[in-house]
Amino acid sequence: MKTSIRTKIILLGAILSILAMGIALMVSYFSSKSALSKQLDLAVQNTMQDLHDTFYDDLFKEEYIDATKSVKEYVLEKYNEKPDLPAFESVEEEKKYLTSIYAFMYYIYPDFQGFIMYAGLAEFTKKYIALRSVFQSEKVLSGGNTCYIAFYDQERERLVYLLDYSFGKLDLLNEERFPGSYETNMAKPSDDYTQISTYSSGKVITKSLPIYEIEDSQPVGEPIAYVFLEYDYSGPQEQVNKSTLINFATLGSVALMLIILYALVSHFLIVRNLKKLSSSTLAFTRALNNGEEIKSINPNVKSKDELELLSKSFVSMEDEIINYVDVIKKEAETKERMNAELGVASRIQLEALPNTCYDDNVVSIRSFIQSAKEVGGDFYDYFYLDGTHLAFIISDVTGKGIPASLFMMRAKELIKSKLLSTNDIEQVCFDVNNSLLANNKEALFVTSFIGVLDLEKEELLFVNAGHERPFIIANGEVKQLQCNANFVLGGVNDFKYVSEKIPFSKDTTIFLHTDGLNESINSEREEFGYFRILESLQKSIDSSLDEKIEILNKDLSTFCGLVEPFDDETLLFINTPNRCIDEKYTKPTYDIIGEITNKFNDKFSFLSTKVKSEFGIIFDEILNNVVSYEKPDELVVEVKINTNKDDIILTITSNGEEFNPLDKADKYLTEYSDDLKVGGFGLTIVKNLSNNIQYYRKNKKNVLVLTKHIK
Repeated sequence: MKTSIRTKIILLGAILSILAMGIALMVSYFSSKSALSKQLDLAVQNTMQDLHDTFYDDLFKEEYIDATKSVKEYVLEKYNEKPDLPAFESVEEEKKYLTSIYAFMYYIYPDFQGFIMYAGLAEFTKKYIALRSVFQSEKVLSGGNTCYIAFYDQERERLVYLLDYSFGKLDLLNEERFPGSYETNMAKPSDDYTQISTYSSGKVITKSLPIYEIEDSQPVGEPIAYVFLEYDYSGPQEQVNKSTLINFATLGSVALMLIILYALVSHFLIVRNLKKLSSSTLAFTRALNNGEEIKSINPNVKSKDELELLSKSFVSMEDEIINYVDVIKKEAETKERMNAELGVASRIQLEALPNTCYDDNVVSIRSFIQSAKEVGGDFYDYFYLDGTHLAFIISDVTGKGIPASLFMMRAKELIKSKLLSTNDIEQVCFDVNNSLLANNKEALFVTSFIGVLDLEKEELLFVNAGHERPFIIANGEVKQLQCNANFVLGGVNDFKYVSEKIPFSKDTTIFLHTDGLNESINSEREEFGYFRILESLQKSIDSSLDEKIEILNKDLSTFCGLVEPFDDETLLFINTPNRCIDEKYTKPTYDIIGEITNKFNDKFSFLSTKVKSEFGIIFDEILNNVVSYEKPDELVVEVKINTNKDDIILTITSNGEEFNPLDKADKYLTEYSDDLKVGGFGLTIVKNLSNNIQYYRKNKKNVLVLTKHIK
């Protein structure tokens, strides 16, 4: 979702205003709370000082200290009789119980059991009431804090109450303290005793003042009792909260007004000028993207600040873009023309190379080439010198691009023309080397592997002119060919090249490549290397030539990752497959027709559909006749298929009575009648589909030899 700059400015103003309001509220809240706390603490200190003066001043000390002693003695006497209070369900029940024990409470709380006053207690009650009046005055003066007297039962670790002037119930504690009631598990009060208690309605702090007997104006002995002063923060906290709410409402109104004012000022000073700048920029960009005529657009910002400077910068930038676009257009047109020309050159270069896929009855060839640029310096070639000799070349020109590609074309044609004119491969390399050196101002040279495969003798003659050593795949093994390197073509004048020869039997494959394969690197600057090539070839040893190329390129891609190739890559596989079929069937049935047909189609998959279809008819007719006219239980049929460069030779041998199917075919053609047996017409078709067909009898066996051209 897009957000306008106006909205962003308003949001920024709102955030800053809210942040300022929040800081102001926090400062106001904590300062108010601190001030009220200080006032409350000061009131407590004054109350404690007043209580101290009351009890220890010369005017009152004997009266109030004596009153405290009298109350404690009376309460302690009754308390020791029954030190543990029973469980009460309510404060009212506790009050009734304690009133029944402490007689002076009849007067203090006349609502219980009527108004009864014993004469013996009159003086004591007078002292008790005098003490209450002290706390009553202090409670009023201290702003409503609670004052009471208690003594500490050290044996039972509890605080026993003597007097509590609370005017009924303390809201925070929700209880009343009657003479003789107690609170267990209390720490013994001290001179600096301060206890903090937290309740759901607020925080309560308790301070104590010990009361001693006085001799010679000095406190003596253990404290008679302790005066406790309780005060809470719930009231001051409520005042702070109310004050904070008022401040929040006031500051919120001020913040809202500031946001509105900020938005208006921002619109006139910033947003309006930014809109002008944005509109002119969008109009310029739209014209540029739509291919329309472009011209600079001045937004006319007159703010006399950085926005006006930015506006002028945009106009200047638009002028630069217009000039740059003109230059780019001209360069693009030139580059497009060059790319078109390079594309044509690349197609011409690839068209000068033979097909990447070739099969005949004696060899299978697969190749792959990929240039690092539009045109490259790698090339390969293969062609027959005669019916039994296949020449092949793989080369890599030093350098890249157009110079390398032109030199490549020259080298390719030189090598091919020399090979077609002489069978001396060493002389070919000698002549090509000297020819490439002539007028070679760019000092380019070629690494090459040139081989001539003798299909009849099953041997390979080759010269390695500084090229990568190829790999030989045969008998389930992959080995790199150990051979002389010689020198590159176009390097040194009159260099004498030395050829080598190795056996090359059926089902042998030679794999040749350029250094664009083994020298490819990954992101760690490691080379793919010969070892990984060997691993990939071993992994695909039972695969077809097409699958070998696919697996090798996949392994290379995985190794290199995202690293772009820097050199041309060329792969060339040449295989001499064993395309012979030699099968023997005892007691054959008609099923051998389909079996032989399937094996033939598999071995000779490169043949045209027409040729394979015609051979299917030949197999069907001849084998059908053999199985039909011989005794099945004694029949033995041998099927052999051999090849040469131009023909496929089919030989079918069977035992049994002498039977020449060619006579039957001839008779069918010369003496056709309804009396002739079925079979003659099919054999006539076989004879017409063959280029040559012969029958002879040898070792009491019928032998039928059929030859058919495959082109």
